[in-house]
Amino acid sequence: MLRAQCGDREALELLLTAVRPSLERYVRGLVGSSDAEDVLQEVLLIVYRKLKLLEHPEVFRAWMFRVASRAAFRHLKKRNRWPDRARDEDAYEHLAAPGPPPRDDALLALLTSDAISPASRAVSALRKHLNRERNT
Repeated sequence: MLRAQCGDREALELLLTAVRPSLERYVRGLVGSSDAEDVLQEVLLIVYRKLKLLEHPEVFRAWMFRVASRAAFRHLKKRNRWPDRARDEDAYEHLAAPGPPPRDDALLALLTSDAISPASRAVSALRKHLNRERNT
């Protein structure tokens, strides 16, 4: 990480190669498969440009996912895929009361639908990603 911040190109390539799979899964969960590669490239470019500004290298992963969230939200806003109904209070009346955590297939279906806002989709995708990392 420190070598990458100091301009070592090989270290940067190794760093980005190491984080790309998890970052790609996260971005795909937010914007969908068809737009994931474009958003991922934007995220990697931002990480490359701003890595030197990161003051605490130990928070790199959290910072990187925050960069990805912001890029995904910008992308969704440009595409007008942020449903207006998510801001309407009546839209939440059909939601079930809290219960046991959803199955993986139900969570995946929710992540790919327009029924939740991109911000909620980001939280769900990140939670799923963190659970997967904990189990491996």
